[in-house]
Amino acid sequence: MGHAVREPDAPPQPRRAWRFLAWTFGVGWGMALLLGLALGPAPDADTAELSPAAGLVRGAYAALGLLMLMLPAVVTIVLSRREGVPLRRYGLPGDASGAALWLAPLVALVLTGLATLLPVIARVAEFDLRGTGEIERLGAEGRFVEALELKLGLEEDPTPMPRRVASGLLLGVTLGLLVALGTELGWRGLLLAELSHLGAAWTGLVCGAVAAVWCAPMVWVAVSAGETDWSGAVLRLTAYALLGVVLAWTRTVTGSVLPPAALVGTWATLGGVPALAISGGTHLQLEISRLAAVAIVAVALLIVHARGRRNPRR
Repeated sequence: MGHAVREPDAPPQPRRAWRFLAWTFGVGWGMALLLGLALGPAPDADTAELSPAAGLVRGAYAALGLLMLMLPAVVTIVLSRREGVPLRRYGLPGDASGAALWLAPLVALVLTGLATLLPVIARVAEFDLRGTGEIERLGAEGRFVEALELKLGLEEDPTPMPRRVASGLLLGVTLGLLVALGTELGWRGLLLAELSHLGAAWTGLVCGAVAAVWCAPMVWVAVSAGETDWSGAVLRLTAYALLGVVLAWTRTVTGSVLPPAALVGTWATLGGVPALAISGGTHLQLEISRLAAVAIVAVALLIVHARGRRNPRR
């Protein structure tokens, strides 16, 4: 995975990491708890359209989601200025920030391709680039409105894959650098640098687990709103935690926090590609394949890192 991130003349400071976590989780989870107690579960979209009060509740939870996205970066910047730590220590902009434009899309494509291939290898699905497999899955789950919307969209664009992949890459990098950087500056910036004494492998796993735990309040909001179920949410969180190893690798090899931010955005925007590329299987099986794809790449990076430590270059 490369060497742990640190400034040559500045050893890691675990106390900074604990201070960062205390402020970030204290403010973020504190606001989430207050909203949860005051407003209750988030209403589903249909209810919000019929009730102005339900719409206000959803708006409040949307504001909470924006806070959760930006807060780690805000706390990182405040603490770095307070303690006189330059942001370049945390990879902003970093030595090879331009890698966000090519390394992040490349890694995201590898993960997406593997997530698409695994169900075919397991013989639970087969390639079908027309997108009809997703229509069948939506219909089987009783999501007829979504199935009809997708069918009408495919009638206008019978070959959706090239456009979906191209737009996903472009939008993913853009959203990653504009939005995901709000969390990545904290997780793969400050936290990764100040916990680097754990070693690259453990630091990547710890930062990934912390990032996944951070998302728990918003997962509760999404489940209560009917946007996902608990099984799918747990699989996504687990995949995001393991993705921390891959994100840490992109951070260490580039010296910049921008590539992992771009990778988070691109991996998210390409999330629907496997569903359009294969027929058969269920959405739960597709989520399992995405998790397996991340796990395979993460384990491969850990193995390479372990071999590199046993056989260091002379």
